[in-house]
Amino acid sequence: MTVNRKILVVDDQPEILEDYLRILSPSTNEKGDELTALESELFGDPNDTDRISNISSFIEEEYKVGTASQGEEALFLVKQSVAAEKPFAVAFMDVRMPPGINGVQTASEIRKIDSDIEIVFVTAYSDVSRGDILDMMGTNDKILYLRKPFDADEIKQLALTLTEKWNLNKTIAKKTEELKLAHAITIRALAGLAELRDTDTGNHLMRVSEYSKFIARELSKLGEPKWCRYITPMYVEDIGQSSVLHDIGKVGIPDSVLLKKGKLTTSEFELMKTHSNIGGDALTKADKELGMQSCLTLGKEIAYHHHEKIDGTGYPKGLKGEEIPLSARIVALADVYDALTSDRPYREALPHEMAANIITGDMGRKHFDPTILYVFINNQHVFQKIREQYS
Repeated sequence: MTVNRKILVVDDQPEILEDYLRILSPSTNEKGDELTALESELFGDPNDTDRISNISSFIEEEYKVGTASQGEEALFLVKQSVAAEKPFAVAFMDVRMPPGINGVQTASEIRKIDSDIEIVFVTAYSDVSRGDILDMMGTNDKILYLRKPFDADEIKQLALTLTEKWNLNKTIAKKTEELKLAHAITIRALAGLAELRDTDTGNHLMRVSEYSKFIARELSKLGEPKWCRYITPMYVEDIGQSSVLHDIGKVGIPDSVLLKKGKLTTSEFELMKTHSNIGGDALTKADKELGMQSCLTLGKEIAYHHHEKIDGTGYPKGLKGEEIPLSARIVALADVYDALTSDRPYREALPHEMAANIITGDMGRKHFDPTILYVFINNQHVFQKIREQYS
C-alpha cells in the first residue's frame, strides 16, 4: 500500500499558509551548510549518481501539501481528492476564516465527505476552547487543538504522527477486509460440500442467506431493546455467512435417504434428522480449535437447532420458545420457506401463495417465533423478490 503523506492546511492568512509550507515542504534550495554536510554523510559524494537517486527517494517522503484560504475552497479540494482516490490524510484547520464558513463548520462538512481524515484545529483566539469546538461539531469525539503562534516542531510531530496513524488505520482496515473475505470463502467452501450431494443446494444456500439477513435487519428496526441490542450490523453479516452451514451435516447422510424420491420411512427420517448433530458437532469442534468468537459460533447454533420448533416439538433437543438460539429461529423460517418453494426429489415446488399459507397457518404458528413470523407476513413481497433473483 502506497504511503499517504498528503496534508491540507486551511487558513485565511497567507503568511500562515507560507509558514506551514516552509515547515512541511522545506525547499532544497534553502539548505544550510549543516544540512548539506548531513546529506553528504548520509548519501555520500555530491557527484555520485547513486547519491542523487537516494536524495530523490528522500524528497519523495516529504509531505504533499495542499492549501486553502477559505472553508469552501477546502471542501472543494477534499471532494476533488476523494474523487481522484488520493485523499488527504491530515488537515490543519483555522477556526475563524471570515467572511466564509468557519473552520468548525468546514470540518463538519469534510467529515461527511471523508470520515477518515485527521483534523487539527488551530486558533489564535483564547475565547475558543476544545469544549466550544465539540459543541459546534456536535460530537463527543476527542479533537486535536493548537494555539497560534504554533511551534514548528509541534507541527512536524503532529504531521508525522497523524499521517502514520492514518496509514496504519488503512492497513488494518485492508487486512480486516482480507480476513473477512477469507472467512467467507472458507465457509462457502465448507457449505459447498453439501452442494456436491444436492444439485439445488447452491442456490438454496444463497437464498437462505439473503432471507436470513433480511429477517435480522427487519427485527433490528422494530424498536424493541432485546432486538436492537442484539442485532448489530456485524450480526446481520455473520448470520448471512453462517446460515449457509445449516445443512452441512447432510454430508453424513446416505444418498439413498438424502435423494429418495418418495416419502421417507420412519427409520429413514430418524436417520435424516441426525444431520443436525453431525453438522453441529463438526462446527463445534472447529469453533473450539479457533479459540475465539467467530461466524462458526453462529454456524454451530444454526446447524444444531434450525429444525427446532417454537412449541418444543422440533429436533434434536426439543427446545421451546427463546430456548432456541435467535440465529436458529431466523434460519428456521428462511429454510422452510425456501424448501417449500423449491423442487425437491420427492415433490415439485409450491407456489408462493401456498407456501405462505402453510407458514402463516396453524402449523406455522406452532413452528416459528411469532415476531419472525410477523416480519414474514408483512414482507412477503421481499421473499418473492429474493426467490426470483436467485431462482
